[in-house]
Amino acid sequence: MSKIIVFTGATNGLGQAAAKVLASQGHSLAIIARDKQRGEDTIASFTSSAPGQQHRLFLGDLSSVVDVKRLAGEIKAAYPDGIDVLVNNAGNMFKKRTEVEGIEMTIALNHMSYMILTLELKDLLIKKKGRVVNTASWMHRSKGAIWDPEDLQITKKKYYDDGLAGLGAYERSKLYNIMFTRECARRWRDTGVTVNCFDPGQVNTNFGKGQMGFLEPILNFYKKIFMLTPEQGGETLVWLATSDEVAGKSGLYYYLKKEDKITDTAANDEYAKIIWSESCKWGNMPEYL
Repeated sequence: MSKIIVFTGATNGLGQAAAKVLASQGHSLAIIARDKQRGEDTIASFTSSAPGQQHRLFLGDLSSVVDVKRLAGEIKAAYPDGIDVLVNNAGNMFKKRTEVEGIEMTIALNHMSYMILTLELKDLLIKKKGRVVNTASWMHRSKGAIWDPEDLQITKKKYYDDGLAGLGAYERSKLYNIMFTRECARRWRDTGVTVNCFDPGQVNTNFGKGQMGFLEPILNFYKKIFMLTPEQGGETLVWLATSDEVAGKSGLYYYLKKEDKITDTAANDEYAKIIWSESCKWGNMPEYL
C-alpha cells in the first residue's frame, strides 16, 4: 500500500538514495529542501524512475525554528487526512559556532528540526498510526558526546580550543537525537505512532565537506577506502519506514536492520527528559513541556 512520507535531507547523500528507493516502491514523498533547484531535481528523479505517484516539494530552512513551524503548517494544510511516515534525516556540521535564533546552528538543524517537525505533525501521524524515523549516528559514542547539563548548546570556550568545535557539536546533536527518540516514544506510547532512530554507518557522502580543517584530506582518503555507499547507508532507513518487521516497535536504535546498543548516557531516562524540556524552551513550545 502506498504511503505518504514526509522526508527531510532527501536532496543528497544517503537521504537521496533512500528517498529514491521509497519512490520506486510506489510511495508518495513530500520532501523539504532549502535549495529550490536541488529539490526540483530530486522530485524529477523520483518521477523519471517511478512515474505515476504525486510528490511534493516544500521549501524552507530547517535550522530556523520559525521556518520549521511554518513548514509544518504547510504540510498540515497539504495532508489533512494524515501522513504515514516522517523521516528526519537533514543534518550538517559547521566549523565555527553560529547561532540561529539563539540556538547553536548544528544543534538547531540536527536536533531541533527533528523535534519541532515531529511534534508539530503529531496529529497527522496519529491519524495514520504512523512512524517517525530519525537519523542518529554511532558518533553519539564519541568523545564530544558528553553530558553537560550546564552547557547543553556547547558555549564554553574549552570546546573550541582544538579547532574542531563543529565536530563536538555534531556528536552532541546525535546524542540528543537518541534521547529525543526515546522520550518521544515514551510519551507517545498510547498513540499508535512509533518513533525509532538508526545509525546509517560510515557513509561516503559530501557531508561536512570543507568543515574539517587539517583533517579533510585524511577523511577524504578514508571515505574512498572504507566507507559505505549512500545506497547501503540508506537501507535501514527504508526498512524502518516500511517493513512489517518493526511494526509496533518504538524507542529503539538500529544499525544494519538490527537493534543496537547505545551508551549509558544516551539510555539515561532523566537526561532524555531534561533534553526534552530544554528543547521545548529553546523552540518556544511550552505546550509540549
